[in-house]
Amino acid sequence: MSSTSLVEIAVQADLEPSILALPRSINKTIKHLPLSNSDFPQIPTLQFEQSLAEVGSFVHFKASSAIFTTISYKLIDSGRILVLNPLLVNNSLSLSLKSLSFVLPQQAKPNCITVLDVGSTVLVEILTTENILISLNLPLTSFLQQETLSLAKFYSWCNYSAPYSFDVRAPLFMRAIEPYTIIVALRDGGLLKMSKENPSDNYLVVPFNDASYVNQFKLPFFRSKKDQTETITINNVQVSTTAVLDFVVKDNSLITLSVDKIIRFWSLETGAMERQIGANEYIAPELQSVSITTGPTQLLNLTDNYLWVFVPIGETSLKLFSIDSSDSPVLLVDYNLPDIGNWLFHSVKVTKVDSKYQIHILWTLHGAKWMLLGELSDNLTITWSQSSPEPQYNLGQSIVFYEDAESLNSHCLQLLQVYNERVVEKVLELFVSKHNLQTSTLPLQQKLLQVITYNLDETEYLQNLKKQWVKFDNACKELSKQLEPALSFDFVDAFLVISKSSGYTVLAKAPPVLLLSSKDTVSSEDLQFPNIDVKELQPLTKYVLSFSEKFPQEVVYNVERRVLEHRNSPEAQMKTIFEENLSSFVDEAMVTELLTALNASQNTMSLFEFLISLPTLDNVGYSPVKKVPFGNLGSSLLSSVLKSDLVLQKRLVLGMLLIVLTVDINPQMISYYTELSKLYKHLDFPLQVSSDVVLKYLEEVYEGGALIRQNSLNFLVSHSFGYLTDKPFVYSVLAQLVSREETIDTRLIDFLPETGVSSVLKGIALLNTGHGDEAFEMFSSKADEITGAGKSVSFAEKKALQPIADYTNLILVESKPDYYYDLSTLFQSKQHDQYALKFALKALATKTEIKDTSDDQAILLKIFQLALKLQEFELAHDTILKMERKFRKHPIKQFVYKLFQLSQISKILDYPFNEDADKVDDLIYSLGESSALNSDVTNSLKYYRICYTLRLKQGDYRAAVEALYRFNCIALELKKQNKFSGYKLLSDNYLTILNLLNTLEKDDQWIIRQPVQLVQTSQSETPAATQKNVVVYSSDLEKELEALMT
Repeated sequence: MSSTSLVEIAVQADLEPSILALPRSINKTIKHLPLSNSDFPQIPTLQFEQSLAEVGSFVHFKASSAIFTTISYKLIDSGRILVLNPLLVNNSLSLSLKSLSFVLPQQAKPNCITVLDVGSTVLVEILTTENILISLNLPLTSFLQQETLSLAKFYSWCNYSAPYSFDVRAPLFMRAIEPYTIIVALRDGGLLKMSKENPSDNYLVVPFNDASYVNQFKLPFFRSKKDQTETITINNVQVSTTAVLDFVVKDNSLITLSVDKIIRFWSLETGAMERQIGANEYIAPELQSVSITTGPTQLLNLTDNYLWVFVPIGETSLKLFSIDSSDSPVLLVDYNLPDIGNWLFHSVKVTKVDSKYQIHILWTLHGAKWMLLGELSDNLTITWSQSSPEPQYNLGQSIVFYEDAESLNSHCLQLLQVYNERVVEKVLELFVSKHNLQTSTLPLQQKLLQVITYNLDETEYLQNLKKQWVKFDNACKELSKQLEPALSFDFVDAFLVISKSSGYTVLAKAPPVLLLSSKDTVSSEDLQFPNIDVKELQPLTKYVLSFSEKFPQEVVYNVERRVLEHRNSPEAQMKTIFEENLSSFVDEAMVTELLTALNASQNTMSLFEFLISLPTLDNVGYSPVKKVPFGNLGSSLLSSVLKSDLVLQKRLVLGMLLIVLTVDINPQMISYYTELSKLYKHLDFPLQVSSDVVLKYLEEVYEGGALIRQNSLNFLVSHSFGYLTDKPFVYSVLAQLVSREETIDTRLIDFLPETGVSSVLKGIALLNTGHGDEAFEMFSSKADEITGAGKSVSFAEKKALQPIADYTNLILVESKPDYYYDLSTLFQSKQHDQYALKFALKALATKTEIKDTSDDQAILLKIFQLALKLQEFELAHDTILKMERKFRKHPIKQFVYKLFQLSQISKILDYPFNEDADKVDDLIYSLGESSALNSDVTNSLKYYRICYTLRLKQGDYRAAVEALYRFNCIALELKKQNKFSGYKLLSDNYLTILNLLNTLEKDDQWIIRQPVQLVQTSQSETPAATQKNVVVYSSDLEKELEALMT
């Protein structure tokens, strides 16, 4: 058998479901009577095991009007729910699609479901265990998210019927051969043809002309034991040895293969058997009495005038017959298959691709799958190849040498992404119930961490943590086996797709590294690199891949870690790694063997350089077709292939690194090491982030997506690696994580190159996760780099930073004062006011330093606001004085009100506002007025006294006296309403007023009394509008004092 040609790739392509329950009122529905809500059952909540399918296949749409071309259908919950899921490699029409799930009123019989395309409609026929035929006629548009199947028009798309007495003659399987025509194979060996003209018609059932129906009713005494029909058990069901296991249609003939290995030709018009041939004629005598016990499954294939018959007994064989419309089949070739070991046959499909016949045989064993592939040559010989299983991850081995919990947890969370999310959630549920934890509101990763780290023994915490992760991984592995059983396989846009109990497996062309590492000979055509000497390249590749095995695992792990972490010069790194990690294991024998391998060909160095360039190599001029959105199948396939290839490429690059580190250091090796270490980091980085992040970036660079095709998939992967090994990808990943305000693994931060853009990302990541002090230090120390990057940032980098454009548009500026000012705004928005103030002060200082004479009012206002918020009153006061006078009014008001809010208004006396004293006085006086007129005597006195003091400082004695006198006037009005009784306070004020007035000239001993209008005064009082200001002399004040004292 030739080398591996295809590799199995597990994908998850299930769309969000729309679930509909079909009516359980069978009689009403058969009669098309009106239905009520009570006729429809509740939508069930499925457990993990119920979501696994036992039956499933594909249907393809050939009509040009079809909005997509393939649907996968599965029966889950033991046949109680039908799921129809569109599968698209590319979503060229940018459709928003959903899957449709139908809750059936009764269980479906195994193998008794047909799904067929009728133009732009899906025609579904389901036979239930109670022998009711459920017919669904679904427009493809019903799979659009915005569309719904109307229950008001239920009978236009759903119909129940009872077309035949299947309780008397039980069906084995049924299959549609064309729209509205179904062939039913019965357990007793009979065949039925069910047909109708229109979707709303009832099926007409016509039996084929055979003796099976009569034979089952013959009593034993009418016939001998020899004449009785023999039965065998298939899938726990008793069936006749004449029962049909598979059929194909040629022209107007139905060709069947039965349990007894008889091939029969039936007329679809008359139902009569036209001819038959026994496969026993071409089988070894000792196997002629053995019946076929596999099925019903695909055993027959028809291509042009070739009939392919697969006989899965003994040494399984594939027989190729030539057939025409009249003569008996002629055996052309009897093929013996390659050694298949213990694998069990599942199904076979033969197709014609580019005038070549291709044979695909699926084998299974305990849930595992293996595809045998053959290609028919012109001389009718078959060249066989096989599929290769997807590379497996070993979590236990990968974490042996981890030394800190944070890195360990991050690594394990990443590896668990290889599992179906439902598997992880089910295992998580088991762990949660074991510990009786409450985790329902947490995101999945936080749930995992809480469960894994719960109640661990602190004495050997790291070792216990590793054990917990291995336990969880083993549970996921074990549960994942339930997802793997194959249901069927078919082609979807030239990709061979296997439908499984959950999810799918796609067989894609094996990547170059996998081909080169295989045991069998590889051709240049297989490799898709026609100009490379594969005969010399393959042994070199195998040697490179095996070279890491010459060192202990711990040594290899430490080398990997150093390559990823070191930022020294390449030569210094090489010396350090060799001396501290490799030297004790490198002896003369190893060096001799290495040099022998490297000198095996004159082209070794050029081949070595080819392997270095292999991840992103394009020597065929491939250019992806952009602006073609990925479909649900294509997106999952591409991300899975990328991850799988990255693992292989990393192994190859690691082997080359170890070789370069082992030989003598010279300029050539330093150059190789520089390139390889950089490449290794770039290959490792995508493996540390989730697939959806990688895919989102590729959608951006491909302007929505790229065309995915089987023959060019590896080229698309290499082209994508080119994007994934460039700086913008690292920026994009970190930008996406930053935009979610998640705590970012420090290992991801380490992948950032030493650039100004990287410093911005690091700073924002620190800021968003509450590390304001570190963020401040980062933005302060890297100011020159970042403002430099603001001048040179490329379009690709700006596009990569789009998720955090609100941040980067602020920070990536050329002007350093603007840079600091914008950072002040950013830190202020994150409640880091202390650092925001520092940045605002840096902005002002830098502006002065570079002699920038532009307006600085915005910076001064920000400094003032932050200083005031932080109660740095001296700074706030000084900043106000630096402002132009026309801008001071509002800040002064804020300053006074802040002191008022903090009950520290008296501190205003410590901050002189010489030029703006009138503004301060007006504000405080207004506060006194407001408090006094609202009967808040205590506070009002405080404000009036401050006004008194401020006015004294200004030398305006009369105004000072009027402030105190205003309080007395209002207090006397409150006294009349029994709201004030502080006589002593009033008399003291009068004495102060009189003493101050007496210092003035005799003619100047007067003040103005303003009218008093208390809030909510009685209607009997004179309105303020009719009252006037009155001049009051010192003699009048003395009389008021005297009246107060009596």
